[in-house]
Amino acid sequence: MERRSIRLPNYNYQAGTFFVTICTFERRETFGEIRDAVFYPNSIGKIVEQEWLITLSMWKEMVAGAHVVMPNHFHAVFGIMRDTTGEPNRHFKSPKETVGSIVRGFKGAVTRKAAIKTNREIDQIWQRNYYEHVIRNEKEYRDTLIYIETNPLKWEFDNHNPVRSRIDG
Repeated sequence: MERRSIRLPNYNYQAGTFFVTICTFERRETFGEIRDAVFYPNSIGKIVEQEWLITLSMWKEMVAGAHVVMPNHFHAVFGIMRDTTGEPNRHFKSPKETVGSIVRGFKGAVTRKAAIKTNREIDQIWQRNYYEHVIRNEKEYRDTLIYIETNPLKWEFDNHNPVRSRIDG
């Protein structure tokens, strides 16, 4: 079965402000747990946090927004800035260095570090794809930041919460 793309046609994903959600394989609670609206990361959850900060520091074109690690998913807002000529900055040498390559590199780094940390082969941490959204205005940006910042508070109602899925389903 062919997957339907959620990408904007004719958008190169090399500059702009983006919101991404990356879920764990089979929505397993791989990164920790939420108790009393507070997220408590386990060792892999801590790796997710560290690797995101490393990812942000690796690319001078990336501008950090907000991010949150949840038991079975990760949300982030970030920008990729263009220089004044309208061309991607020279640090991004290839057109392949887009939102997709940033997410791919982040997911791979988390998986490698988790395997080292646990001293075992990691089957699969992440689901195959991820959700992305191009943030087009200030209101969308503010709303998305609020969504990320309040995500742990709303865990019991979250569509990603497997307990909710079992109750609703």
